[in-house]
Amino acid sequence: MTKEVNLLFLFINIIILFSSCGKNDSITPNVNSSIDPVENLTIKEANTPKQLYVVWDNPDNENLSTVKISCRTKSITGVKIEPITLTVEKGTQSSLTIEVPMYSTYIISVKTYSETGMSSESIEVEGKPYLGDNEEPDTGIFLARADTVMDAMIKLMLTSPRSGVWNSGYPNSTGPYWDGDAVVWGQGGAFSGFVAIREASQAIKSLGNKYIEMDDLMFNGINKFITTDNNISAYAVYPSNGNQRFYDDNVWIGIDMANLYLQTGDTRYLDKAKMVWQFILSGTDEKIGGGVYWIEEENPSSKHTCSTAPSAVLAAKLYLATKEQEYLDKSVELYTWVKEKLQDSGDYLYYDNININGITIDKNKFTYNSGQPMQAASLLYKITNEKQYLTDAQNIARSIFNKWFTEYVSSSLEQRINYIEGHTWFNAVTLRGFIDLYKIDGDRKYITAFEQTFSNLWLSKYGVDESTKLPNYSHILGDERQSSWEVLHVGAVVEILANLALLEEEGL
Repeated sequence: MTKEVNLLFLFINIIILFSSCGKNDSITPNVNSSIDPVENLTIKEANTPKQLYVVWDNPDNENLSTVKISCRTKSITGVKIEPITLTVEKGTQSSLTIEVPMYSTYIISVKTYSETGMSSESIEVEGKPYLGDNEEPDTGIFLARADTVMDAMIKLMLTSPRSGVWNSGYPNSTGPYWDGDAVVWGQGGAFSGFVAIREASQAIKSLGNKYIEMDDLMFNGINKFITTDNNISAYAVYPSNGNQRFYDDNVWIGIDMANLYLQTGDTRYLDKAKMVWQFILSGTDEKIGGGVYWIEEENPSSKHTCSTAPSAVLAAKLYLATKEQEYLDKSVELYTWVKEKLQDSGDYLYYDNININGITIDKNKFTYNSGQPMQAASLLYKITNEKQYLTDAQNIARSIFNKWFTEYVSSSLEQRINYIEGHTWFNAVTLRGFIDLYKIDGDRKYITAFEQTFSNLWLSKYGVDESTKLPNYSHILGDERQSSWEVLHVGAVVEILANLALLEEEGL
């Protein structure tokens, strides 16, 4: 016997609150084995776009009364669909058609309840709604948020529509150098945001074209900072010969260029990634066994995690792009050096730098200085399948989480969350490592925490400035107003939201 309940919510009430599904229900009755869970829970293809057709078998318990069906997006977006309770009969098959607000990956949770209110364990299944013929997906929640911030950044911080160069912040600076335009670190932060949202937007044709059309502008803008000194070209702090050039400033841009090449196959990006790589090599020697200096100067005094670990990441990406063994060999070498010289063996986190005397270590710890070794280890595991790299990455991930994430009861999401605060750009770089690790081991804990952090921010009272649409990264809980913004950190928010959007699109 099949009992079908077909409920189409043509005007579904989307409450911008997060509702847990099943395991975290706000009502928690006694769980008792006397009521069995549903079986054969599946999501079948519906005939209409934005619908989930859910089918299950009810248990053969005499005291079976109702089932509760909860539905949420897999990503922690803050979008809630109200749960549905149905009266069912024992031993029958039931079905439910749910109309959902957008094309995304959803988790359906079903619990059975007895006549006395006892509940079974929650059974879950995930799936996507029918897209429809010749239709493209809706813009997902995180992509829409990233696009909002990117639009605001372009409007308020791009110095002119054709320059491709970013002011250091908003309200716009007029100094102290070069009419207030950002140093190359800030330019690179905005560039990273562009690279991330360019990739995330490709699933939506109109939005994807919008960012593809910016390719030349962004490429030419960042390249205005290239100078040639000491017979080698690299990105300088400001765009004229004689300005300082930092190895870490360059490696971030090199990674973005490698990512753009892997996205597009356009060799101009690969050429720039290789240009940066040659500059990185000029910052290495055999003093204290290897590593990368921080700044190009006549007598450098220290080698840094923030230059060496991302250089291992860049080398790994160049290997993935070219399959040339020299890049893989150098990635392994740099990763091994930074692990041996700068990892704290007590908690797996990384110190900042070591003096070339080989003795003096700056023991400050920052999220990204551990996030980049985590990403390097994840990439090396992906390439070599050597288990130690995966173990290394997982050890670092746990320690980053334990040190820098904080529990908080979110009124916006109506749940207890773990959030990360501090230097937003550092945290954007750290997320890169968490994502690469997640794609290997499937542990979503750290991704969920980033989703919680930025969904809570977006939905909080002061999370996004109403007039500018710029995010409140200075007060990550959104409980105080922010009145000025740096392009480095706004670009980082775009990157974080866009990278979360990519996971949302891929159903991860």
